[in-house]
Amino acid sequence: MSACRLGRMPPEKEEEEEEEEEEEEEEEEEEEEEEEKEKEEEEEEEE
Repeated sequence: MSACRLGRMPPEKEEEEEEEEEEEEEEEEEEEEEEEKEKEEEEEEEE
């Protein structure tokens, strides 16, 4: 959710923030995928 919708920022700043948020979200998704892979590898080692 954008900071504007949370009431922290005026709407005119939302557009430039959205671009930054999209980049951050992509990075977070990549990190989550890596963490999931690591968890799967650990589970396989335990079996």
